[in-house]
Amino acid sequence: MSSIGKLCICVRAPQAACERPTSGAGVHKFTHARGVLGRLSLVLFTLFLSAWTNIPNEQAVLRALNKQTGRAEDVIVPVGSSVIFEDLLIEASACFSRPDDEEPESSAFLRIFEVGRDGARSTTRRVAFSGWMMASSPAVSALEHPNYDIWVIGCR
Repeated sequence: MSSIGKLCICVRAPQAACERPTSGAGVHKFTHARGVLGRLSLVLFTLFLSAWTNIPNEQAVLRALNKQTGRAEDVIVPVGSSVIFEDLLIEASACFSRPDDEEPESSAFLRIFEVGRDGARSTTRRVAFSGWMMASSPAVSALEHPNYDIWVIGCR
């Protein structure tokens, strides 16, 4: 078992499980210290993550580009609903931004379906994208489609 696995056991298990020595008093003290350090690092990690606060927003602002015609359009998708852009049905499940006093960043969880010309009434839907998109790095998780590019501009 790796030291990470042992550390997780010590953090989650009762104190008696961490203090069980395998041989000698030295092992006992080392195991107990590792359990305490594990708990301390878990608390510090939680505090570190809570420093990055995200503000939930009601709308995702996207830019959609038709690669064949060169037409670009800003698309506003309310969180919890969907919007049609040409042959794509775009659903936004969440949109978060950071407070003004932190480094600017917006991220949205999107599901994008390729549908026929009849749009939302289409019975054939193919998932073109499902995941988080970040405004600061659109290439990290991008829609891979031969005809369209979509990226997050922001949230409001």
